[in-house]
Amino acid sequence: MPQSSDLATTRQFQDASNQFGYRYSKMQGHDTETGEMPALFRGVLGVQSLSCGINLCASDLISMADSEHEGMLARAYTIAVNFDAEQTETEFGESGRLMLLPGSGAVVTASDDIRMASRIRAGMRSRCLLLQIQPEAFGDDDLAEDIYQALSRTTVTNLSLCHRLSALARELTAPSLGGVVGRLLTESAALEFLARTLMQSGMSETNSGALGRDDYRRVAKVRDLIIAAPGSPHTLDQLAREAGMSISSLKVKFPQAFGQSVFAFLADIRLECAKHLIQLEGWSIARAAHFVGYNHQSNFAAAFKRKFGYAPSGLQRR
Repeated sequence: MPQSSDLATTRQFQDASNQFGYRYSKMQGHDTETGEMPALFRGVLGVQSLSCGINLCASDLISMADSEHEGMLARAYTIAVNFDAEQTETEFGESGRLMLLPGSGAVVTASDDIRMASRIRAGMRSRCLLLQIQPEAFGDDDLAEDIYQALSRTTVTNLSLCHRLSALARELTAPSLGGVVGRLLTESAALEFLARTLMQSGMSETNSGALGRDDYRRVAKVRDLIIAAPGSPHTLDQLAREAGMSISSLKVKFPQAFGQSVFAFLADIRLECAKHLIQLEGWSIARAAHFVGYNHQSNFAAAFKRKFGYAPSGLQRR
């Protein structure tokens, strides 16, 4: 992965974190009297967004001063690996803790933006790898649906770093080749790392079969439930129960009937509904976003622009 090797100021560290979906609300450690932002860390830091929808962050940093960090991690599926540096400890949510011993990993599922805070002492070394997936940005609809399901609640689970996962993690932190070959190698390693992590969590089950009349009737009921209440906090479990079918069957048969996964369909319906409310009913962007199930207007605006090619504010000028 591309890496920068230098001294990292407060501003540079914040900018890199923002690229990875972490918005700082507080970072203490810079000179408050002069307003200067001296270097807090030295070492290497790399952030990369892959075309498949995985974000990577690799770091090998040594803290040059005591500092406190607090902010919000965006709703996402995040895999963290701590190499052979020191134990890291992060406050997670209101009362939880995320502890990573050297040579260990963890999977964090954040069902919504969640507070994270940590204290770093001078001289502490941080050598880590982060992989992050936000399902609405992931290129594979079936896998995105599994990630959506995983994000139905906020959890932290340990990740067993087998030999292959450890090798892939180290490959992803090493300086990569340039050009097309380098991008392909990085992307393939990241996808294998994600696949093996999902296998550990039991998310690799599949189902198959032809779509019969009864199957169509059931998945059509799911479609109608989504259209009737696009802003409801739908889950695969709830929708499958309403339709009288298993989750695995719903995941396979809904795309057979309607050409896209359940949550891709839900995302489209929500955005189409919000567009109608803003453009034709005169609703504010914030009100429409909340109505269709977005807790944060920034997430809504990003999803809207990806689908329609322009920001929702453009509707109010038309």
